[in-house]
This record gives sequence, C-alpha cells and structure tokens, in this order.
Amino acid sequence: MSADSVRVVEGFVTAVQSLAADGNYKELKNVFEEISQLKAQIATKDAALKGATQEIDSLKARHMDDLGKNLELYTTRHNKLDAEKAKLSGEIATLTETAKQREIAVAELNQGQDKLKQQLGQIKKTRDDEVKKIIDANKAITQLQQKLKAKDVDLNKLKENLHNEKAQASNTKSQVGILQGERTSLHQDLRSKSAKLNELEGFTMKLQEVDEEEWITRWNQVWESARQLVESNLMEDLPEKSFEVMRPIFGDLKFLLMRMIQNLHAWKRLEEFKLLGGPIPLPRSNSSAAKRMRVALMLAVLARRIDEHIFLPTYILEDDEIRPLLERLAIANSSKESFCRALLLSLFPEKQARNATQRVGQVVREVAYYVQDFLSVTQNESFRTGLEKVVRQACEVWRIAQHAVARFEPTFELTCYDDFHWQPLKFVENAEPRGQSPQMASARDEERLVIFPRVYYLEDGQRGPITNGVVLMESQSIAAAQEMEKSSSSAAGKLPSRPRPSRPRTMSRSINGTIPFLSQATPSSVH
Repeated sequence: MSADSVRVVEGFVTAVQSLAADGNYKELKNVFEEISQLKAQIATKDAALKGATQEIDSLKARHMDDLGKNLELYTTRHNKLDAEKAKLSGEIATLTETAKQREIAVAELNQGQDKLKQQLGQIKKTRDDEVKKIIDANKAITQLQQKLKAKDVDLNKLKENLHNEKAQASNTKSQVGILQGERTSLHQDLRSKSAKLNELEGFTMKLQEVDEEEWITRWNQVWESARQLVESNLMEDLPEKSFEVMRPIFGDLKFLLMRMIQNLHAWKRLEEFKLLGGPIPLPRSNSSAAKRMRVALMLAVLARRIDEHIFLPTYILEDDEIRPLLERLAIANSSKESFCRALLLSLFPEKQARNATQRVGQVVREVAYYVQDFLSVTQNESFRTGLEKVVRQACEVWRIAQHAVARFEPTFELTCYDDFHWQPLKFVENAEPRGQSPQMASARDEERLVIFPRVYYLEDGQRGPITNGVVLMESQSIAAAQEMEKSSSSAAGKLPSRPRPSRPRTMSRSINGTIPFLSQATPSSVH
C-alpha cells in the first residue's frame, strides 16, 4: 500500500471519528433511528389498517347500500396515506443517499445540514399529521361500528315487523277465505229468496200509481152524472094521485084503496130510508122545496148503494167483510194492505168481473125500488137505463182505485176540517123557496146530511181527505120543514128540530189542486 493510500485511509478514519463526535451526526443518527421506529409503527398501523379494512369489507357485504359513501371516503384516505407513505419512503431513501454522500464528503453533509433540519421539521409535521389522521380514522371506524350496530338493531326490527306482517297476512287470507264462503252462501240465499219473491209477486195483481187529480176528476164526474139523472126525473111534478093517502074516496072503492096502499108504501119506503141518515123533511107535494128534498134523498140512496156494493176492495167475496179488515190494515201497514189487495184481485178475475156486473144490477134494482111507484113505465125504463150507466161509470172509476198502490176509502162520516170544507149540494133550480130569507139561511146554516161521500187516503197511521164531499146544508131543508109544519094533512105531523151533535174541528190538507163541480162555490141563491 502506498503512502498516499494510507494517508487517505487515515484521513477517512479521522473524518469518521470527527463526524461521530459531531453533535449533528448524533442528531442525524437519532433521526434515522426514529425513522426506523416510524416505519415499524407504520407497519403496525398498516397491519391494523388492513385488519380494519377486512372488517369493513365484511360489514360492507352486509350493509353495502348504507356504508358505500363512508367506505369510499375511507378508501380515499387510505390511498392518500399510501401515497404519503411512498413519498416519505422516497424522502428516507434520499436522506440515506445523502448520508452516504456525507460519509464520502463531510463537507457536503455540513452544507446539507440546514436542509436536513428543514426536512426533519417537515417530517415531524408529516408525522403529526399522520398521527392525527390515524386518530381521525379510528374515530371514523368507531362511528362506523356504532352505525353498523344501529343498523343491526333496525334490521332486527324490520325482520320482526316482516314476521308480524306475514302472520297478519296469513290471518287475513284465512278471514278472506271465510268471508268468500259466507259471500257464496249469501248469494245462494239471495238467489233462492229472489226466486221465491218473484214467484210470490207473480201470484198478485200488479198495482199502478194513479194520477190523483185525473182520478178525482173522474170521481166527481160520476156524481155529476148521478145528480143530472136524478134531477131530470124527480124535479118534474108528480101526479096528484101520488099524494092520495088519506083523502075522501069516491068512485071504485077497490081501485082507490089499492092506489092508496101503493102510495102509502112508496112514501113509507122513502121515509124509512131517510131515517137511516137523520130526519129530512119530505113534504108530499110538488113544491120546489119538496122536489129538492126528494132529489137529495135519492142521491143519498144512490151514493150509499154504490158505496155498499161497488166501492169494495175486491169482488171475490159475496159480503164486504174484507173491506173494514183492509181499511184497518192500510192504516197500520199500507204496504201489507196493498199486497193483500193485489193478491185478492188476482184471484178468479173472471168471477170478479161477473160479480161486478151483478153488483151493478143490484144497485140499479135497489135504487129503482124507491122511486118506481112515482114514475111512469116509460120514465122507469129511462131511469133504470141512465142509472145503470151511472153505476157502471162508478164501477170503472173504482176499478182504478182497486188497482192503485195507494188505498182510497170513501166514507159518509160528517167530519169537519178547518182547511178542507164540505161542498153544499147544488140544485139545477135557482129559485129560493118561499118562506126562507137569506138572513135566516145564513143564521142556521150548517151541514145536515152527507150526500156524496168524501174520499180519504190511508197510509201507515195517516188518514187524510182528498175530495171535499157533498152535503145537504141545514139552510137547504128549512123551506121543506116549514111546509111540513104548515101542512095539517102531513102523516108525519110536525117534525121536531134535529139535535146537532158537536163535531171536532181538526186540521187537514187538500190534496186535490183543482176544483171540480162539487167543489165550486154555491151562489147565495142556490140552496
């Protein structure tokens, strides 16, 4: 070895020794040792980070939807740490290379001492930042774990709710099955009952809704026809022989006696009937007052015979016991009454038509019975023909009422209402009977006898009038009563005044919006 080489080695050894004794070298040594420790810590942290990453990946598989954003953030930070780690590794390599260069050239190391101090400060700062980042990452991991636990609790609750809903759905399906069975049973029951109901309805006569105003008009036309018929026959003068009952007898004794007996029976029939409706003065003369009373009495006879034989719910039975029964039923339950009436009307319709025709003839015979002895043979035939037309007209009008859904019931009850008044009987003759002044008629005027009945509707506990009805007023019979009082030859003698029972005044409503002939105001000169 040459002397120069020895000197170089000795110089290098001396430089190394001086470098080892230098405080900067010791500090640099400490830095390298600390860097080694940091690498170990970083390796430890990397291992812990790797374990945390695996745990996060495991949790991510269970809750990927909820933790996606947080895991993505963590991954970003982790990548940043790796980049910084790589950067730090590069810096350490640079420092290592620099240290080697200082071993070669102490001068260069001294020159780079300030630079190393600066780099050391940056490394410390980077270390502090890394420690802080690790602390923050630990906190983030803790928060993520807490959130995962909360998600597990929510997931358990959702599972429990799902189980309950499945149980409830199963219970609901069971109930739906039961309800469907019940529905099927109810449909079968409904079809069965509908079939029975249709069969039952097929047994009845179909009832119709009636135009009430039109029906009332036809109803009033019946009584107008009756009034015209009776007046045309009984407003004529009767032969004088019709009044021969207790007069002196001259001529053929047997003939006169038979005529007296016949006249006596004829007047007796009228007088006996009038007693059924109350005492009506019936003078045996051809005075205007006597004619009016005969007309009023025969109209009352006709109306009552029509009511007795024609105004029935059905014509299936010979008697009229069904009429009051259905009347009570209509007041209690109108629907049940309509059904029963429809059922009865459907029974033997041909027989009911024959019975109606027979009843028309019966009314004609019974009414003609009262006037046959006061009319000639020609008049009797004409009266019977006209009477049959009137009764048939009444039968047709009542047939509509029979087939109506509503129940109509005529009555001769003399009931007064404050807002639904009776109409006085109108006579074709307008002359006022002698012996009666307007003041007297007004002072004594009140209803005396129902001539044409008033029609009521019956429905579920309600009973209201729909027609006014026609009555004979007290003022219309005064002249006849005075004539009988003055007649010393009257068989009945002086008639006592008829006591007037008190009648309730109640409220009712008028259903008929029109005013037929029976509802027109009677002029003061008509009685």
